[in-house]
Amino acid sequence: NRKITWNDFKSQNKVHSYEQASAVMAPGLIAYPKNIVASKIKEVKIIATVNKNQSWYKIKEDYILNHEQMHFNITEIYARKFRKELAKIEESGNKISPNAFLLLFNKIDEEHWNFQSQYEDETQRGTNFNQQKIWNEKIQKLLNELDDFKLDVKIEELLDN
Repeated sequence: NRKITWNDFKSQNKVHSYEQASAVMAPGLIAYPKNIVASKIKEVKIIATVNKNQSWYKIKEDYILNHEQMHFNITEIYARKFRKELAKIEESGNKISPNAFLLLFNKIDEEHWNFQSQYEDETQRGTNFNQQKIWNEKIQKLLNELDDFKLDVKIEELLDN
């Protein structure tokens, strides 16, 4: 539920493959716990994360922070899509093997990164303000549609267990 802040961008490496960027956020999907065993799949949580130590900024502007927030929100959309797929499997009474779980994870993660690329291209890395507004609305609509699949646990609670 927390929005990202400039404090979430901790990396000092501000160039690498994104030399023209004003900021880079390092979002990702993870499965927790990382060791997936058949008997515990129902307990696995899919989490949208940000790697703060790989995230950086050069310029502090509200429009840049908003653009990066949308990158995280896209990651959350795909975490919810994964949770939705798992819920469908569970409702059907079927079981999913660790291998099938991994295949599904990889498929959704690939879709996630394709969507991230499309967002980056169409918003021209957040500099096309009209497209950014359109994407902000599109992303919020998708989050709302998947609201039933929000994660209702704090990350700290998972890590404490």
